[in-house]
Amino acid sequence: IVSKVQDPTFYFIPIDHDGKIRMDPSSKYPMSPLIKLVEDGTYDFAGASDPDADRFGCATKKGGLIPPNHALCVMADYLYRHQKVREAYSIGRTLGTTSLLDRIAADHGLKLDEVNVGFKYFVEGIVKRKYVLAGEESAGMSVSGWTPEKDGILAVCLLMEITAAEGDIAALYDGLTAKYGTPYYTRVDIPTDEATKKRVKGLKASDFDTLQQVAGERVTRVRDTDGIKIYLQSSWLLVRPSGTENILKIYAETFISQKHLDELIKQAQRLLA
Repeated sequence: IVSKVQDPTFYFIPIDHDGKIRMDPSSKYPMSPLIKLVEDGTYDFAGASDPDADRFGCATKKGGLIPPNHALCVMADYLYRHQKVREAYSIGRTLGTTSLLDRIAADHGLKLDEVNVGFKYFVEGIVKRKYVLAGEESAGMSVSGWTPEKDGILAVCLLMEITAAEGDIAALYDGLTAKYGTPYYTRVDIPTDEATKKRVKGLKASDFDTLQQVAGERVTRVRDTDGIKIYLQSSWLLVRPSGTENILKIYAETFISQKHLDELIKQAQRLLA
């Protein structure tokens, strides 16, 4: 515990990029005091959860702030290799979460369960001891045999254990990408209006029947259960309207290059123009 300050105004949380106070442990702004503690060598690892303890964040000496997708991959691999969740046979992830988890699952002989965005879609599987790990890119995770809700404290404690047992989380993630390939991932929020959100929400996979190729890769399938997700040979892109703001969220990931990722985002915007 690096601070025992308690204040309901959260004045001790650094201001986010837009001048607001957010308790997002995966953002570099509220996490900046902890990032400084690992950068200056005070600690090798620093972790945090948000106030209701359902999301996690961590920073390490080697990697600085660790993206949630990276942490999820390291946790899933560790949990399986050390048989921490017995009887479980799947890794669960939401539509917008890294598909590096798919490659880890396949290598370990596990099933991969891709669900709509929202932790509620994992509840039944967690209760039925299905998941080695269930996680989402917005820094939520849990495991079977534990609470059927995302648990930030569990995640931070697990990441600490992994650091103590096997080393820096960033170095462990680099080991996974050396084995399975390096994913380039991003999410872009595009301001929009209610009419456009409604149009995007109403899109069906059949609307893309004639789409053969995106950013030089063949389209392998399209899913319309939560926005539109287009699967390519080594990549994917997902477009979802926000449920609370006039924003379209565009997620994309590729195992090819950063340049290819940029092209995926351009193509997604063009498709929705």
